[in-house]
Amino acid sequence: MKKISVLVLAAAWLSFFSCVSGKTGTESISPVYVTNTKKVHILSPENCGKSIDDLVLFSGIFNGNEMQFPVLVESNKSGISMVMMNQVGLEMGNLFFDGKSLSFASSVIPKKVKMEYILADFQFASYPFDVVQRQLEKAGLSFTEEILQSNDKNGETKILRKIVDGKKVIEEILVDSKCTVIRNNLRGYEFTMETNNE
Repeated sequence: MKKISVLVLAAAWLSFFSCVSGKTGTESISPVYVTNTKKVHILSPENCGKSIDDLVLFSGIFNGNEMQFPVLVESNKSGISMVMMNQVGLEMGNLFFDGKSLSFASSVIPKKVKMEYILADFQFASYPFDVVQRQLEKAGLSFTEEILQSNDKNGETKILRKIVDGKKVIEEILVDSKCTVIRNNLRGYEFTMETNNE
């Protein structure tokens, strides 16, 4: 696979999300189009369930290109914060969502980027299953969750979540205690978030 600089790839990958959104509605935050015609709104942080405060290694594949950079993620009932850094620890951008407004600032990532899509994938993966399921069902989509037993020596279970439109699997999310893998079959991207937490 081709390898390009972190800054260029981060901007390219995030710019992808500026092309998949529909028109902005009357709400202050644009809806997310999970398919080309079915949309949902970002959930309030009050629905987060467990709090998260992690340094995550983000690895992504988009259009055959690889990228990797650390992200400091904080999620609780007050909001979601993400600080994106390059490989030497310098900040590339920061995002904050408090349930009422969404702010994003970056010197390298275009302002037109729709950060709602980043938040949506994060919520699909980490928010309580029943909360996400209700939200997706409102849009006419199915959301399933399956507990998988690992074959490794630790015997750790994994959770497989799927967003389904009819018989078509739109997105697959595989989660364990240290890693989350999100594969979007419709948009053609895949990324992994890994933590070093014990």
